[in-house]
Amino acid sequence: MSAALYNATKQCRYSELLANTPIAVAPDSIFRLDFAWDGPVPQAGQFFLIKPERSSTFLARPISVMGWDRLADDAMPGAMVSGATVLDEVADSAVSGAMVSGTTVQDEVADGAVSGAMVQDEVADSAVSGARVSGTAVQDEIADSAVSGTIALRFLIARRGTGTTELAQLRTGERAWLTGPLGNSWWDNDSAKVEAPIALIGGGIGIAPLVAFARELDKRGRRVYDFYAGFKSASFGLDDLYPRRLYVATEDGSEGQRGRILDLLLPQNYKAVYSCGPMPMLKAVASLCKATAVPCFISMEQRMACGVGACLGCTVKVHGNGDSQNRHCCADGPVFNAEELIFSQ
Repeated sequence: MSAALYNATKQCRYSELLANTPIAVAPDSIFRLDFAWDGPVPQAGQFFLIKPERSSTFLARPISVMGWDRLADDAMPGAMVSGATVLDEVADSAVSGAMVSGTTVQDEVADGAVSGAMVQDEVADSAVSGARVSGTAVQDEIADSAVSGTIALRFLIARRGTGTTELAQLRTGERAWLTGPLGNSWWDNDSAKVEAPIALIGGGIGIAPLVAFARELDKRGRRVYDFYAGFKSASFGLDDLYPRRLYVATEDGSEGQRGRILDLLLPQNYKAVYSCGPMPMLKAVASLCKATAVPCFISMEQRMACGVGACLGCTVKVHGNGDSQNRHCCADGPVFNAEELIFSQ
């Protein structure tokens, strides 16, 4: 489905904050927000515009969804079905396939590439289904229809500027104006046609869209993937994943092997590579994949204004007809085929 069709199904409404959970303090302040949402269910790669009801900023912040959980039928605010079993409980008439989440759009792109690497034990030789949807087979395509009822949307955010500071100060029960889901998903750009094995590689809070994608892959139970995650210090956000192998990296060597996680990535071992993180890292991943003729799909992170392609606030340069062209990160992306992108020098 095109981003234009995605955006046509977006909704705008006040949503209640279910939880504000600190994830990491140093060197970055990272937190997770869970909002109640009874609108269209997002797919991995999409994002929302979020603006607190009590806000001093003019623009909402574009932040991709890390995942979603279905609220229990009799749940009070804050009560959610476990993230590990979210799709087990979906009724047979609900979403076929697994609709989970998206990409986190940072206020500022972090400097430098994520580094280090640690290989954990192999979880399984083939794709682990996690928990398949009971009563019906998981189809190849993700249905466009939404799960009825309220879900809890999860966002992973780094506190960087005024907008994210306001989000970090939100308290349970407060409201924020949410617009979405917006943008395309990992399943677009022909990426859904790629066969196993594949590699998912993320840096910092850039792991969010990949965690969402991984959970969708787990629920399909068909494709084999390895997950590469790099952090400045301790890891976070990697629960409830079932990769063949999990590679974790830290710049300070506090967890895993000190050094760049890219040093462990061998694109030629995969049918495709999917990545999100700091711009230098994305540029390096795209270069490695190009050199080995491996398809690469990247979730770009840009500052946004409207979020729907009406302005040029999130312009992305792409190749086209012998010259460069402008695309909207919000409406044409945020997921792009790396071959299309022109990275700044």
